[in-house]
Amino acid sequence: MKNNKIFVSGLVFALTAAMAFPAAAQDSIEEAEAVAADYQKKIEEAKSAIDELQSQKTELLGDIDDLEGQLVTTISGIKAVNSDLEELEGNIVVTGIKLDAAIEDKRVQHDAMKARIQYIYEKGGEVGWATVFLENGDISSWLNSEEFTQSIYAYDRDQLEKYAEAVSNVEKLQAEQNEQKSQLEAKKHSLAEGEAKLEKLLEEAQGTFDDCEDRIADAEKKADSYQKLLDQQNAAISEMVAAQQAAAAEAAAAAAAAAQQAAYEQAAAYQYTAAEQEYINQTAQTLADQTGYDLETATQAAQAAYVSGNSNYDLTGNGGSSRAQELLAYAEQFLGNPYVYGGNSLTNGVDCSGFVQQVYGAFGIPTSRTSWDIEHDGVEVAYSDVQIGDVICYDGHVGIYAGNGQIINAVDENTGIAMTDADYSEIRTIRRYINE
Repeated sequence: MKNNKIFVSGLVFALTAAMAFPAAAQDSIEEAEAVAADYQKKIEEAKSAIDELQSQKTELLGDIDDLEGQLVTTISGIKAVNSDLEELEGNIVVTGIKLDAAIEDKRVQHDAMKARIQYIYEKGGEVGWATVFLENGDISSWLNSEEFTQSIYAYDRDQLEKYAEAVSNVEKLQAEQNEQKSQLEAKKHSLAEGEAKLEKLLEEAQGTFDDCEDRIADAEKKADSYQKLLDQQNAAISEMVAAQQAAAAEAAAAAAAAAQQAAYEQAAAYQYTAAEQEYINQTAQTLADQTGYDLETATQAAQAAYVSGNSNYDLTGNGGSSRAQELLAYAEQFLGNPYVYGGNSLTNGVDCSGFVQQVYGAFGIPTSRTSWDIEHDGVEVAYSDVQIGDVICYDGHVGIYAGNGQIINAVDENTGIAMTDADYSEIRTIRRYINE
């Protein structure tokens, strides 16, 4: 027999968070399906926009992988990375100002606590808590202890909470600053690689084109046009991702309502033993008392919960081939391992492009070593067709698409190898190596 207290508690949550009345389940299903259909229309519109912009990019560049195309994309990428660097440097300055203010606030709160402790000692009274406070670094745990709440005045608790908040704010800003500095270093490394690639391309252009200066000037102009198309395409991607997430939520709501309706129908046809019926009657009465629902509705809900239990709904994303799935599973075992610029070890340290190269290399698939070269590897596909295993290229960064709008990638020294949102930054191109 289930623990009645836990069972009723879960049932109360289910009734208040989902559908309580079986008669309304069908309306809920139809409403969720209608909303999901609207979002699906938005998804299709966004996909069409992405594909149209992809065609415009191809028309602008001709062959993105030839010398002139690489000049355009590399010049555009360098400009984008420089823009990212400027933004990061500005963010670091702002975070530094906030951190200085937070450190000063922490000092003020600490001095206030010291003054309070000194006052208590001078005036007498119970001071055991002060010793505990000074010796115990886990302030938040102590604040919630029964001993504390029984032995200290509200004023003292308020002072401690302010100090704990100040300490937490300093720690949060320090972590934010460390992450920003780590991102900055990764961007600087990427910029150096991009500039080195551009230098090689310019040398090749001088040896290939008689009108080299004109070709380079044309590439500069096309780089700006290419960037505008990228901006528009990423805006469409953001709209598509938002619509996909909303549609998934509505689909989950429809599935939950359908499952609940089925549970009520199944429960109504179920033949209960006398012991089961007694248990359900007790549960229904408790439920009715706690929620205010009438006894009939509470009984229906108790029956449905008893017969079907709780259901979970798993919405999965883009599949990809079985080989791509194997590649992703292989990559995921290195989550949490360190980022090292220039590193080639999936265990001891690797950077973003090294991660892609090592993972794909384990499956006998060669890739380039830098993100700037990977941008021209494989076959280009649009984000509307992205699949697990595809490599998504950003401004000087690459990651492997993992489905459900996520990439697995070597982020930076602060984060290491991790899952992040696929649309966390501007997507420049998507390259496919596995076509099985």
